[in-house]
Amino acid sequence: MSRPYFGLRKHRRHLTELEVTGQSLWTEKLTSAVRVQFTHIIKNFAGRYYLNDRMPYVVREVSFQFGFINLSQAFDLRTSSPLMEVLNAILLEDCKEDVVFSLLEAVWDIVPDYQGGHVANPRDLYSNELGVVLEDGRISYDFVEGNVIPRGEQEMHVEVVVPTITLLSGRSGLEDAERNYMDALTSIREKRYDDAVTNAASAVEVTLRTLGCGDAQAALAKRGAIAIGRDLLATHDKGLLGWITATRGSEGDVHGQGSHTTRADAWLVVHVAGALILRLVDGSNRGLRS
Repeated sequence: MSRPYFGLRKHRRHLTELEVTGQSLWTEKLTSAVRVQFTHIIKNFAGRYYLNDRMPYVVREVSFQFGFINLSQAFDLRTSSPLMEVLNAILLEDCKEDVVFSLLEAVWDIVPDYQGGHVANPRDLYSNELGVVLEDGRISYDFVEGNVIPRGEQEMHVEVVVPTITLLSGRSGLEDAERNYMDALTSIREKRYDDAVTNAASAVEVTLRTLGCGDAQAALAKRGAIAIGRDLLATHDKGLLGWITATRGSEGDVHGQGSHTTRADAWLVVHVAGALILRLVDGSNRGLRS
């Protein structure tokens, strides 16, 4: 993205001024301006990286997952190409956020993945541009590693959720932990808060098992004791593991009063689970025995 010009700088200052007064500006609804910005990004990447020939994949996969014959028939579009089919669908207010977000993710799948070297990874550029648009529009989602994810409290989102997803993404041996953590975020997005609690707790459990802290039958507390003994966690982290276990028992999807679990409850468990996973997996964040 080019440097922000006068209008965008003014818009950002205005948002900051409103938020300083205590106003919450975040919304789950996509504005027409944000939808237009999405189409500019996709069109730019399609031209820069010759994606036109792969756009039928985007139309086909998203249409299949939503049970559409194709986007044109689903939204009564007149289009000249699969690229225009995607762009025109995104622009329509009748095209719900779930479909738009799925299209953004599917486009990420066809953007080249250049690892290493002196050239910026196109997928990173795509993710960054989408993230900026979402933040400037105060849309309560972010785009991380090809996935649209809901935002929790902003500072925790930046310091815990995004680093956890980035750390787990594609990391050999931690695929199950990544899947459980992403499932927790998806559950929050879909307002299945009890599922989110269970998924987040499972992500911690699987991470500990992957790191050799207990077998498949070991309780979370036992896994934690092994991790503390190996200096993967600090002694004071044991209380957090106990809290996660108790919360899963009372607010998860299988036990206790899961149906009464709130969004705030779910985010708290997701944030704590993410912080523990970061401490376990990222050597620089591992606690020392105290």
